[in-house]
Amino acid sequence: MKIRTTLILLLALILTASYFLLVEERQKRNRLERIRESSKLLPYSHNEVQRFTHINLNKERIEMERCGTGWRITFPVETKGSDSAINTLLMQLVPNLKTEIITGIRSLGDFGLNPPRAASILYTGPTREPDTIYFGDKIPTGERCYVRLAGSDTVFITREITHQVVDKGLFQLRNKDLLRIDPSSIETVTLRSGDTAMRLFRDGGAWVAEDPAANVNLSAVEPNLNRLTNAVIFEFVREDTGDLASYGLDDPPYEITIRTAQDTFYVRYGDIAGKMVYATRSGLDQIFLLDARLLEIFGISGE
Repeated sequence: MKIRTTLILLLALILTASYFLLVEERQKRNRLERIRESSKLLPYSHNEVQRFTHINLNKERIEMERCGTGWRITFPVETKGSDSAINTLLMQLVPNLKTEIITGIRSLGDFGLNPPRAASILYTGPTREPDTIYFGDKIPTGERCYVRLAGSDTVFITREITHQVVDKGLFQLRNKDLLRIDPSSIETVTLRSGDTAMRLFRDGGAWVAEDPAANVNLSAVEPNLNRLTNAVIFEFVREDTGDLASYGLDDPPYEITIRTAQDTFYVRYGDIAGKMVYATRSGLDQIFLLDARLLEIFGISGE
């Protein structure tokens, strides 16, 4: 009796699995057929993509996901993404207009697609299978490249996709803004050079030194703050702050502290490297390079 029950259950399991495999495989084939017949590479817009894995031409893997109205990079580091850069990349990939369809292919290797040069994996929802786009060689007559969808033996040429598009790396896709706040929102600034510190505060529309006897070029404060709040990071030297001493940041010679009504930020500057300076910032656990001209604000005293 037990053997009979076991066999019945096993047969039911096999039939159920076979049914779902056949149905899912048929649905997958039908979907690929619809995509092949469509004028667009994918049947949705870039706004529908919720997660995104990109492997560029250097085999660098970057994983991103939507976070509120923006993007966050989750691999190989966890950091804020560059919303504009990621959205631009997605708009160039999805849905994309096909300009040529190549069928009856003998070898995908002839198009640089076995193995592919790069790939993107797009997730549009928790219940939908991701779409994987493979990128191959450049076409002989231009900058565009051959494209294939996973599970399909058809090769496409599209309007937007080039090697320059798909070669975006971590640095290009991550957020590189140092502060990006409205300079008019800054209420106080404290400048520390070595053992000396100077505090400035906004009084109406003008900057005033806390020490009335201080010899300060107050007209230079606003231009320097504008430069600081628009500064971008040129290079992420370390993704942690485990070795500050090697960059002159264990006892930094310069520090600026900025206070707004909502937040307080500090930026600490270390050794000079050519036209760049090593720096850290509150809220960022990295060591990076900034334009050394940002140090000019520390020279406003005594002019």
